Amino acid sequence: MSMSPSTPNTEPETVKTVHVAVAAVCRHAGGREEVLVARRHPEQHQGGLLEFPGGKVEAGEPATTALARELYEEVGLRVRENDLDFELRLIHDYGDRRVQLDLYRTVRFSEAPQGRENQPLMWLAVAGLDPAAFPAANRRMIQVLQLPARTLITGGDITPERLANRLQGWGGSQCLLRCPDIDDDAYGALAGECLSVAREAGCRLLLHGAPQRLASLSGAGGLHLPWRQANQLIERPISNAYRLGVSCHDLAGLEHAQALGADYALLSPVKSTPSHPERLPMGWDGFERLVTAMDLPVYALGGVGSDDVMMSRRHGGCGVAGIGFWWH
Repeated sequence: MSMSPSTPNTEPETVKTVHVAVAAVCRHAGGREEVLVARRHPEQHQGGLLEFPGGKVEAGEPATTALARELYEEVGLRVRENDLDFELRLIHDYGDRRVQLDLYRTVRFSEAPQGRENQPLMWLAVAGLDPAAFPAANRRMIQVLQLPARTLITGGDITPERLANRLQGWGGSQCLLRCPDIDDDAYGALAGECLSVAREAGCRLLLHGAPQRLASLSGAGGLHLPWRQANQLIERPISNAYRLGVSCHDLAGLEHAQALGADYALLSPVKSTPSHPERLPMGWDGFERLVTAMDLPVYALGGVGSDDVMMSRRHGGCGVAGIGFWWH
């Protein structure tokens, strides 16, 4: 059927995607990790907010080439492309345009930073960065910088001695003490012994289960809610001083976790897994479709390994979680 001249063309216009690369330029000072940030000029879009240095990637140009150039032009730092380590890729939709943001991290640079565009520069502690002080497109980057790349989930027959053995070499990770087959009293006793083990290994220990478990073990680093627990809540059940995680399997679960104010979510299964053969794996493309719309760091779970961290981050995740790749 032909269209009359007066009939409007309702086909959606192609939304332009702008490719931007930014850097978390980090240093250690006074026993803490700091990152270089700039404050946007008041007259700029989202003026007054903080941002990471970087800029637009031209068509056909490697992101690292563009970023090395922008770091020198914008803040006077000389950084070799090989010293830029990929951290995260995410898509942010502004409605009239989409931005693909690639985050890189480096601790290797020369020259002293200077605001070559008269922008104020400052070094801020990574652990203390406030996502609300940055443009919305940057906020998941901050969360990723503050979180470990791997969430270790304990397997069966756990003892403090076995945990100490398994945690060797995994310093900097967070460890989820998952013991679904024991009651609260037994769990509390075990967790009390495991706290010092995890601390000595350089790992944050997260409790698994209902919020009251954390109330009796305030020395833990946080709480992870199984979906059956999270689904019953309408607000964040613990203080912001602790890390809160939620297990999810679909978009509705992720949206609920974000509404609860969770600090991260586990999303599964990404790949097929013998522990849950009845669940259809979503694959990396399915994982990316779900996490793209979220302002929430998400770990890939289910059939993934320790070496899949970069794969997760290239699809919008913050890392990987699992049992098999470290416990067994």
